[in-house]
Amino acid sequence: MLRLFKATTPSQRFLCLIEKRRLMAPMLSRLKIGSPKQAGRNVHGHITVRHQGGGFKQSYRAIDWFRNTLDIPAKVISIEYDPMRSSFISLVYAANGIYCYVLASHLMNIGSTIINRSVPSLEHENGDTAFLKDLYVGARICAVESYPGGGAVYSRSAGTASIILRKRDNKVVIRLPSGDQFTAHELCRAQIGQISNPEHRYINYGKAGRMRNLGVRPSVRGVAMNPVDHPHGGGEGKKSKKAWPRTPWGKQHHHP
Repeated sequence: MLRLFKATTPSQRFLCLIEKRRLMAPMLSRLKIGSPKQAGRNVHGHITVRHQGGGFKQSYRAIDWFRNTLDIPAKVISIEYDPMRSSFISLVYAANGIYCYVLASHLMNIGSTIINRSVPSLEHENGDTAFLKDLYVGARICAVESYPGGGAVYSRSAGTASIILRKRDNKVVIRLPSGDQFTAHELCRAQIGQISNPEHRYINYGKAGRMRNLGVRPSVRGVAMNPVDHPHGGGEGKKSKKAWPRTPWGKQHHHP
């Protein structure tokens, strides 16, 4: 799904983007929610997250994080690009007449059938969901709940997957993509397989303008600022500062 460009201009050197022509489909208006940009500001207008602002307008797609319509088969209508997340999403149509968006699994195809299972089964497909107690040790899962009925929390980014390590009593130990382990209740639900778009790590946007289109503003170095703005700022030329790098608020960034 990656597209490499021939470097006819400097901004196309090493440019590598996702091929979106097969991921464009009309968005259902009933599943679209307006999402005004906050530009990293809180309700008081103060910057709480730096390097955010601008970018294209985006609409939020309502994702079904709970997958609680059990044992009702659903057909994958389309696999679409979502500007608000790194993974792809799938529009599915359930047998009870409901449309919804779900996270697309790797190797999920248009026309395939997925189901939210409530009983153990040996015929799991990529995109199905099940209780952790019904999955075998070593299974690759994604979109894992942190507590029963809480909705998917873990392993939602592009190409990520968790692994079931062991079961004991009514607890299941899961290894996250970061390598950390956490214990979940056996009645938590998880999606089978790996999240779509594993090539996301190889994307190279090529120039700053494409990052501005995504809403990412420049990151200014502290040594290029004035001393009133950063502990590293000021001085005539390159002047030595305190021994250890510091955050813009004066805290040590790296400890001895």
